[in-house]
Amino acid sequence: MVKPVVTVSNAVISSVIDGIPVPEGEKAKMLAEVGLSPEVVRDIQARTSIQVLARLWKRIVKVTGDEVIGLHIGTVIPGHRFGLAARAATQGGDLRQVLVRFAKYATLVNDLLECRLEEAPPFARFTARFSWDVLGLERHAVDLAFAAVVCWARQYLARPPVLRELHLKHSLTTAKDTYERLFGCPIVFGAGHNELVFDADALDTRVQARDPELDLLLDRYASLELATTPVVTDLPSRLAQIVRQHLHEGATADLATIAGQVQMTPRRLQRRLREHATSFSVLLEDARRALAPGLLVEPDANVEQVGFRLGYSEPTAFIRAFKKWYGQTPGSFRRAKTPSSPAKPR
Repeated sequence: MVKPVVTVSNAVISSVIDGIPVPEGEKAKMLAEVGLSPEVVRDIQARTSIQVLARLWKRIVKVTGDEVIGLHIGTVIPGHRFGLAARAATQGGDLRQVLVRFAKYATLVNDLLECRLEEAPPFARFTARFSWDVLGLERHAVDLAFAAVVCWARQYLARPPVLRELHLKHSLTTAKDTYERLFGCPIVFGAGHNELVFDADALDTRVQARDPELDLLLDRYASLELATTPVVTDLPSRLAQIVRQHLHEGATADLATIAGQVQMTPRRLQRRLREHATSFSVLLEDARRALAPGLLVEPDANVEQVGFRLGYSEPTAFIRAFKKWYGQTPGSFRRAKTPSSPAKPR
């Protein structure tokens, strides 16, 4: 059996379980269904395969019926509960140091999580993404992280940042009201990045009720832990880039073609991807999902052409896939985004 390479901190799993609004017995049942137990999850110094987290998250969404459960967990569970990275970050002296530290230690939360603080006064941007969107977890992780950051700031900063916009890569517009209530700012769906945009002058705001001695201890401990955490290699990211390039150019993007480009046999490529808890089909679907909205709003586009360009042999297959991703047909999406354009086939 291949040892999992991509992992997530058990502190995250423990916090997720604590944050869902279901009885304790149901929580234990969900854990058992994915091969975990409350005792294993409470070992917050341990890590678990991200494949297990994906199965658990799918079960949580089904049981709760809440597509944005990550937002709700981020509002009810204190930020420091999400592991060493969050604990070390929240002891920072000001908001700037908190966000920079969390970005530095993000892989302690999840091997794939990447965060960054960008300053361009009068605004600052805090971004979050996965190295690659393995198993469709990025949206939930970003929802949870952004909700936790904002709720923590409102509690521990004398002057919380004024949010100007929230940019999200996904297009789950049916939850727009939920996002607006929590973040209190305009929401941009289908964006190129997941990012919180806020007033840059808030970065100098001091953190209340911090312990400077604990700050030094946690920062040192997190640095040591980071040094011992295996780095996930970049193969899936490299392949994802190649697949997206092929699709964008209308070129063939099947397994054999991509494997040949990286000088591997298809079998070896699939084996290497399994070592990173993903597969070629996952990378292909992620690429199609990311490219489809942009292709649909091109001036001369129509649904059939975009479907063929993305490698679907039948328009109906593309329509089904797009509706699964974004909750509407590609034709409806195009009409909403380009209202002045002539009607195109669905």
